Amino acid sequence: KPLAALSRDVAVQVGVWKPEERDSAPETTLKRLFWHSAQFRIRLGVEQFAQKTRLFREKLGPAVHTSANLGGMHPFYWMHQSSFIEAFKHNAMTLAWTEDYDYCQPEGSRLVVEFLAGYLKCGTKYQGQRLMFYCMPHYPGQSPEHLLQNAVLQWGQNVKDLDWFSIPPDGFATENYVNPRGGLPTYLMIRRIADMAALTEEWLEPARPVDAAVALLLSEASDLWEIGGKSQNAVRPDSEETNAFHEERKNTYYCLRNAGYRVDLITEADVREGWLERYRALYVGGENMERKTAEAIAEWVRKGGVLYASVGAARKDEYDEPLETLDDVLGRGAQTVYTRHRGPLRSKIELPFLKPLDR
Repeated sequence: KPLAALSRDVAVQVGVWKPEERDSAPETTLKRLFWHSAQFRIRLGVEQFAQKTRLFREKLGPAVHTSANLGGMHPFYWMHQSSFIEAFKHNAMTLAWTEDYDYCQPEGSRLVVEFLAGYLKCGTKYQGQRLMFYCMPHYPGQSPEHLLQNAVLQWGQNVKDLDWFSIPPDGFATENYVNPRGGLPTYLMIRRIADMAALTEEWLEPARPVDAAVALLLSEASDLWEIGGKSQNAVRPDSEETNAFHEERKNTYYCLRNAGYRVDLITEADVREGWLERYRALYVGGENMERKTAEAIAEWVRKGGVLYASVGAARKDEYDEPLETLDDVLGRGAQTVYTRHRGPLRSKIELPFLKPLDR
């Protein structure tokens, strides 16, 4: 039976362990049960939505779409791979849809909307679903120049439908408005972007993104164990749960883009299914990686692929147990010292106040 939480008490409650096993069963067994439980819940949820999607389209026709407003997963822009990728890979939904509120989020780069849309681009590459994006013109907050940048970045990630969501004067809403006192340039920019769309839609509509040369790995194993199997809400000041590895992943993306490289997000399943053969370089961060993924990456490197691994990357497997598969590939020895950041880590909030570890 699946475990709803990484808990010995829950294992006893659902009948996985006998009461007398609560304190004696090894921690490794509990973590293995929890990993497979998490994978089961994802697979079951996707299958249930896919069944409903098939039913809707059988009854109402292919013009009817199923979707969900997959928000930006604030405050870390740490998207759930199950919702943003697996749901579309397995036809749980037919329209990919998210939004940006980056104008009010302390992100390190405006490229965050491209990173966000990149999850959906990854998820829709299998079945070719359409992408929609709430491109927020909210003023004050969103500058006209920033709005234009977001629109172009989203088009570049295969977004076909831009939605301004809500642009009335502030007398009609408490959020998602354009204040007429200083907001006229925002309305003019909306018109400019609409003109750009009208001039280019004959090319944009049928266009599909080509593969980049560089890939950045997404890992459900790393995401799960970085927060100890809990929700992102568990990441609090000085908590053992942290977003540090994801923050590193996100800022690695920003660095590569600012260096002029296009970057595709790929999953561990992609690696095992052969998608990695399309790329020349792979960037990996995060402490955990599935063992079979590590084996596939090692073989890809032996064939000439270029692997970048950040500090501490792929030291543990999907069960949170030691992983040595990539040690020879990376030329590294056993881990001797390990200290992990505690609590939240964001480049514009916590990072400026940290004390340097060395000079």
